[in-house]
Amino acid sequence: MDKDPLVLEKDKMQPNLSLSSSVDQVQRHSQNIEIGSNKCKEVTSLEVGEKLKLTFYNNRTVEKNGKLFLRHLGKINHDRNICPLGVSSWSDISQEKLNHMWAVVEDKFEGIELDDHREHILRWMNDLWKKWRGYLYGKYVKNKPLQQALKNNPYGIDKKEWEWLIKEHFFLKLFSIGENPKECSEPS
Repeated sequence: MDKDPLVLEKDKMQPNLSLSSSVDQVQRHSQNIEIGSNKCKEVTSLEVGEKLKLTFYNNRTVEKNGKLFLRHLGKINHDRNICPLGVSSWSDISQEKLNHMWAVVEDKFEGIELDDHREHILRWMNDLWKKWRGYLYGKYVKNKPLQQALKNNPYGIDKKEWEWLIKEHFFLKLFSIGENPKECSEPS
């Protein structure tokens, strides 16, 4: 029986090959680098039931947890299981989805007047949601023909949801105001 010449037998393999010094340095360096964009580790590492305290002053979060809170709101907005992308405007999001978003906020944060700031916090989330959609438009759709924009599906966004956003939101608005989407700078 002929053996495949590309497959080595176990006894002919050299188990302890030394790596060159440059490869060894790269491996040591890469072990110290954290991969990913999670800047909310303090929030994501909370135990079940554990919450960070928030303090509000003039409708803004203050102190250490304020920045963590805003980052967490951004994470909620980017999570397709929590915040829908396939709606024309924030007002089209169902009350059930808004309640779910609020429950996710309350799951990680607490404050004496947190419930009093619910509407204000949801408006922050609306602003973040609009900015994120604007970012998606600018990076993946702006000055591109429809077919290329459809192919530029961002990581983490369902293909059907992306197609809807492009065809029914970005390009529909451009055509309705009589502009060529390839030449338009941003949707109205």
